[in-house]
Amino acid sequence: MRRPTVLLTVLVLVAPLPGCADSFLLHPTTDPRAVPARTVRLTIPTPEGELEAWVRASPGVGDAPPAAFDVEFCGNASRAERMIERWSERWGDRSVEVWAVNYPGFGGSTGEACLRRSVRAAEAAFDHVAGEAAGRPVFVGGSSLGSTFALHLAAARDVAGLLVRNPPPLREMILWKHGWWNLWLLAVPVALQVPDELDGVENARRSEAPAVFLSATRDGVVPPAYQRRVFDAYAGPKEWIEFEGRHSTRLDPAADERRRAAAADLFDRASAPR
Repeated sequence: MRRPTVLLTVLVLVAPLPGCADSFLLHPTTDPRAVPARTVRLTIPTPEGELEAWVRASPGVGDAPPAAFDVEFCGNASRAERMIERWSERWGDRSVEVWAVNYPGFGGSTGEACLRRSVRAAEAAFDHVAGEAAGRPVFVGGSSLGSTFALHLAAARDVAGLLVRNPPPLREMILWKHGWWNLWLLAVPVALQVPDELDGVENARRSEAPAVFLSATRDGVVPPAYQRRVFDAYAGPKEWIEFEGRHSTRLDPAADERRRAAAADLFDRASAPR
């Protein structure tokens, strides 16, 4: 049997299996990671298990309680411990407490790594933090895959603002960026297994909170043209910030300053008297 025939046979057998999208899109790790100073580990109970959250105050939080909260979600192979410091630092002198959440199966969060379970976990995390906020503004954000969970919350919950980086329209990317090499035998079943709650374009159409989009100009993982589909569909006030680099490149000083200014503007809008 020739190699292409073997490949097609494997794809036909494997693609319809439940959890195929989970295996392709989620890459969980559970090894111990270094944690930045002034970071606290908390857990969020859910009906399906325990979520691990790493909590850190922005430089603007003093002795008084935080004025706002921020719930953040990582990429598909990252961890909350790795991202919490830069997420908290971007708020500068604004008083924000940041909760970075590990998906089920990632870090210390219990349960299996699963997209549908992660959707419910994101909702539970936001609802828990909103309860802690007791009426204070709650922002949401995320990088790469994490931005799809943030967009879902922006469409389904009362969020104060949205900050995302390199947001993918998952189904479109699976079909059109990756479908050709497997003749769509794998891409179609995987795309169909992506939960409706993670349809970035549709969620963008239903979201009205002010939003900031960060986009890497040379992103090969989520090309800017795909990111633009999400941005163009976004219904609320929005800002597009480009920076030179690839998918995981650190922001250059100019882009970082724009991001901090945009975050401060989101905070000021949410804090203004209604």
